[in-house]
Amino acid sequence: MRLTTFFAILLCMDTNRTTILVIENHPIMREALNTAIAAEPDLDVAKTSNSDIQAFKLSLSEKHDIFFLGSKPDIVLLALGNPGEDDLQTLRTLQKQLLGTPILALTSNEVPEQEQAALAYGASAVLTKAASRSELLDTLRSIRETSALFYAK
Repeated sequence: MRLTTFFAILLCMDTNRTTILVIENHPIMREALNTAIAAEPDLDVAKTSNSDIQAFKLSLSEKHDIFFLGSKPDIVLLALGNPGEDDLQTLRTLQKQLLGTPILALTSNEVPEQEQAALAYGASAVLTKAASRSELLDTLRSIRETSALFYAK
């Protein structure tokens, strides 16, 4: 590919779409999240992962790959409760790896202690899987707007 073609492609890319890394262990839930997000004109699923470990590999590979320069996800959607993984440690590690990237923690049920712990360990917001599609999308947009205001200062 010629360099001018490469830059022309970059200029045509929609930079106003918010990219989201979805980390969800359950295939049906992961597909539902991807479908809901991808249907929105201002949101885009950057990558999906079925585990925290795979997500770390994805985020690390993007950091060091010149073709993905600047393609760090705008938001991470992390489902809590993935088997065999420490959710709070995952939150902390993602915060360190993807410095400045907000994380929406998705819980299976409403447990105030779990929500408070997720916020204390770095989640920007917490939402239950019982939330409606519109609540999910509104929360993602709210996180995007809050992050834009925070980093613009």
